[in-house]
Amino acid sequence: MTTREVPHPGPPRGWAGRMSAVGVAVLLLGTLVTGASRAEAKSITVQRTPDGTPIPAAVAGDFSGDGKTDLALTGGAGWKIAPVATSNADGSFTPRAGFVGDFSIWAQAPGAQLVTGDFNGDGRSDFALAGAGGWNTIPVAFSNGDGTFRVTNASSPSFAAWAYTPYGAKLWSGDFNHDGKDDLALTSAGYFSTIPVAFSNGDGTFRVTNADSSGFAGLVLASGAQLVTGDFNGDGRSDFALAGAGGWSMIPVAFSNGDGTFRVTTVSSPNFAGWAYTPYGAKLTAGDFNHDGKDDLALTSAGYFTTIPVAFSNGDGSFTVTNASSPDFAFWSKSTTAKILTADFNGDGRADIGLVGDPNWSSIPVAFSNGDGTFRVTNVSTPDFAFWSTSRTAQTLTGDFNGDRRTDLALIGDPNWVTIPVAFSNGDGSFRVTNAPAPAAAAWAAQPPPIEAALCNCSAPTAALTTLANSLRVRSKSVSAIATVPAGLPVTNSTDVVAILPNGTRLPQSYVRSTGNRFLMRFPESNGARRTETIQFELTEHAASGPVTFRFSMPVTVEPLYDVTLSALTFELVTDCDFTLGVFPEDSEVEINMSDDRGQRLVDFDDLRAFSQRTVSPFARQLHEVSVATGIQVPQVAFDETDPPNPLNPGFSSWPGSPPQPMVPGASRHVHIDDVATGPYPDPDCHGSFDYDIGIGLLTYDEL
Repeated sequence: MTTREVPHPGPPRGWAGRMSAVGVAVLLLGTLVTGASRAEAKSITVQRTPDGTPIPAAVAGDFSGDGKTDLALTGGAGWKIAPVATSNADGSFTPRAGFVGDFSIWAQAPGAQLVTGDFNGDGRSDFALAGAGGWNTIPVAFSNGDGTFRVTNASSPSFAAWAYTPYGAKLWSGDFNHDGKDDLALTSAGYFSTIPVAFSNGDGTFRVTNADSSGFAGLVLASGAQLVTGDFNGDGRSDFALAGAGGWSMIPVAFSNGDGTFRVTTVSSPNFAGWAYTPYGAKLTAGDFNHDGKDDLALTSAGYFTTIPVAFSNGDGSFTVTNASSPDFAFWSKSTTAKILTADFNGDGRADIGLVGDPNWSSIPVAFSNGDGTFRVTNVSTPDFAFWSTSRTAQTLTGDFNGDRRTDLALIGDPNWVTIPVAFSNGDGSFRVTNAPAPAAAAWAAQPPPIEAALCNCSAPTAALTTLANSLRVRSKSVSAIATVPAGLPVTNSTDVVAILPNGTRLPQSYVRSTGNRFLMRFPESNGARRTETIQFELTEHAASGPVTFRFSMPVTVEPLYDVTLSALTFELVTDCDFTLGVFPEDSEVEINMSDDRGQRLVDFDDLRAFSQRTVSPFARQLHEVSVATGIQVPQVAFDETDPPNPLNPGFSSWPGSPPQPMVPGASRHVHIDDVATGPYPDPDCHGSFDYDIGIGLLTYDEL
């Protein structure tokens, strides 16, 4: 694997998939699938930070129906929207924030599983949910193609109950009856002897079946079994396949009959079944590796692999197995941080395998399928994108972002980014990387502020106001904060943005599309203690039908920070410092050191004799960003008396110096200390004095 030879200049500035003929995206957990047949997707769930804050779930799909993959988010804290970043085909995205009411809140419910699919057959990707406790409905958000959604929540008590996640149920989407609309299916619950299917009627309602499939449902629960979906006989209907359990010598397949029943086969394939044994590290993926219209299976990542095993489906439950050598790619796929991406990277209709995510890589390895079980491996340098893909919080999403029928890669979710990095496949293993600014989309992906209340004269916030509200970012330091609204948002009507401080002060501006807006706010210093203040924002769109007002609030942490500035420090040894041990009286040297409240040594000099004076130059801003509750402790000064000429002399006596000086924030003072040496052999005549000025300056945002 190629490694990085130069340091990366910094993080990107910015904001997961198989595309069918109608443009529906696939997200198979960490394995993203692209091929020739219709798309299926295993569910994802909204994750949470350690403090319980929901992390928006990011998915890829054609939400506009224009043949190009877009990005979408749902499940953010307090959201009433489902943000969509529509691809412009050149690496840039147009942000939209469609109102979805409680759908985004439902996506955060414990146990809720989210899938994408085209549930009404209009060529646009939609969302569906199932799995939360107590539900008796199937919520669906149908994309209108313009960034807005039509939400339904039709009753389906049996399916909703069977999907209950704590029972182990896994939610899948796919077209199980080949009617052009994606459906829902459940597997993996401990008590299942069936494969429940909810066939979409296209209007948010579902026709539910629960046919016996005990032979397959039990195998799904086998330890180590990995389940994938695909069209394994080319009839346009989604099927299931299994591999990975210990002791297996077959590949179980459940072929959909289109009516909710499944035809189960368990044809012998001992070699592939053995290689797939999960404890060895093998990862199972599905895709059409020979472009015959039937999905196949492949394995990567096992610890001992030097090959890429492929099981080509014969369409009847049997498979033709190959095990061609590919030592480099097999080795790279074992990386514990690598993400396996199965997709068509060159547009030839055959599924390929890509890798990203190892921190030691500066390339994107791709294994292009030759259609016969062999692979042509490339490892072209792509240093920036390879580095960005290692972000702990970024998600790697696949799709055709420019409509050229080749699968590309996109990254989203790092809170430090204000762009969406995209790697467009050139079809030969190389990628054209863009990193276009997308501040609104990037901000949404990094947990935007919650919308707490809507005070408007309408049934729902307008699209423009919702976009503005969820694009607004606030950063605070010390006792000041900066709120920004990015430029380029899809706001056409005159819109006012007002920041309202805790004391009621209003800071009004009009949204400026060309430059965005910036508010600088300052809060009381109080006693220097850390606390939380609340800012309100009031947005008013002057629409043709009249003004619409939207208000929400955001918490801000206020933690006063200070600079300590010290003047020149002057020390004078007033008398000589002698002490006697035995018969060896000596003139002493005096060593002075001064440390700050973090132990950093600021002053250190010695060899100071009687009646001499030493001045230390000013050293300002040495104690910056000191946060205190009641004041600042200035440094102590200590004096050490030594007598190096006499080896028998322990040579130590000291002044305790000044105790820490509490300083009122914002104050300054002159410090004078006159002290006498103490220690095991004190000399009452040994004393000195020192003088300096200390100032305390409050820091604000622009100074940090």
